[in-house]
Amino acid sequence: MRKRVLFIALLAGLSIYSSAQNSDISTESITQDTLFFDSVTARESVVSPLPVAVKADDSGDFVKDDFNLYGIVALIVAFCSLVVSFVTWIAQSKTEKHTRNVPFEDQQSKFKDLSRFCYNNTSRALSAAMLFFDKSNRKGDSFIAYPSEALLKQMEILPEDIILSVDSQDVAAISNIRSLLRNNNIAIEATINHMTRKGIYESIIDSDLHNLLFRPFYNITRTYDLEMKMLDRNPRNKKSLPSWGDGFLKDRLRARTISAFFEAFLWDLTRIEHCVINNNEKIVLFNKVSQDGINDSFLFLHDIELSVHRLLGESESYTTCYFSDFFFSNDMSHRAQDSLNEIDRMYLVYSSTAWLLLDEIKSILKDRLNLYKVIPRMVLISAVINTDRISMINYE
Repeated sequence: MRKRVLFIALLAGLSIYSSAQNSDISTESITQDTLFFDSVTARESVVSPLPVAVKADDSGDFVKDDFNLYGIVALIVAFCSLVVSFVTWIAQSKTEKHTRNVPFEDQQSKFKDLSRFCYNNTSRALSAAMLFFDKSNRKGDSFIAYPSEALLKQMEILPEDIILSVDSQDVAAISNIRSLLRNNNIAIEATINHMTRKGIYESIIDSDLHNLLFRPFYNITRTYDLEMKMLDRNPRNKKSLPSWGDGFLKDRLRARTISAFFEAFLWDLTRIEHCVINNNEKIVLFNKVSQDGINDSFLFLHDIELSVHRLLGESESYTTCYFSDFFFSNDMSHRAQDSLNEIDRMYLVYSSTAWLLLDEIKSILKDRLNLYKVIPRMVLISAVINTDRISMINYE
C-alpha cells in the first residue's frame, strides 16, 4: 500500500512539472507570434499607406488573453492528487504503526482476564449441570426444564478481544489460540442447541457439559507457551508476575492464574448472604452435590479436579510458593480476612442448614494453599451462588 501511494505521488509530481513546461512553451509561442505580427505590420505599413488588419492566431487559447486554461486545470488537478496521496500515506503509516505496536502490557492484562473468564465459565457450566441433572428436574425419564440460554451465552469469548497482535513472530501461535477460543464458542452453541431440544438423549447433554468443564482450564494452559516467548523478548514485564525467588517462569504464570481464580471467588462471596437468605433450596442443593461428589455419583466435580491437575502439572509446590507471595503482596489477603469475618457473623444469624456451606468457605480461605483440593471446592461454591441468577425454562 505504501509503495502504491508513493507511486501516485510521483505521478502527481511529474504531472505538475509537465504542466509547468507546457505553460512556458505556450507563453513562449504567444510571445513569438506577437513579435512576428509586429514586424510584418511594420513592413506592410511602409509598402501600403492603407492599414492592413491582421488577426493573431489564438486557436490555442480559450479566453483570448494569453491565459492557458488547460495548463492551469492540469496544475490544480495534479496538486490535489499530490495532497490526497500525502494524506493517505500519513494515515496508512499511523494505522500500520498502531497495529504493529500493541503494548505487551495490554496483552498481559488480557491473559489475566482470560484466567478470570475461564474460572467463571467453569462455575457456570457446573451450575448448568447441577440444575439440569437434579432429581427435581425430572419427570419419569424426561427433563422438565433447561437452564436459560443466557447462562451459556455468557461463556462465549471473542478471540480477537483476548489475543492481540503484538508481534509478527507470534502469528502462528496467536492463530492457534484464537482457533481454540472459536472452537469453545462452537461447543457452547452446540450445547445450547442440544439442551433446548426436548427429548434429546441425556448422554448427549452429559457429554456437552463435560466438554464445557474441560475446555476453560485447558485453554489457559495453551496460552502459557505464547506468553513465555513474549516475556523472553520483554524481560522487564516479568516484574509483574509473582516473584518468589527466580524459579520457573511457567510456575509464576500458573500462580498468576490461581490469583485470578481467587479474585473471582472473593467477588462471588460478596453475594453469599443473598444466596443464603433467599434460596434455602440452593443450600440444600450444595449439601447434596457436595456429598454426591464425595461418593463419586456427581462426576462433574471429578472433571474439575482433573482440569486442575492438568493446569498445575507436577509443580504444585512451586506454584503454591509463588501464589503465596502474590496473595500477601496486595490487598487479596485483606479481602479474604473480610470474608472470614463475614462468615463468622453469618454463623450467628442463619440456621444450621447453611453451616456446611459456611464451613466449606471458611476452610477454603484458611487452607488456600492446598490447591488441588481447594480450587474444585471454590468452583462448586461459585456455582451454587450463580444458581441464584439462573432461570429454568420449561419445555413446551
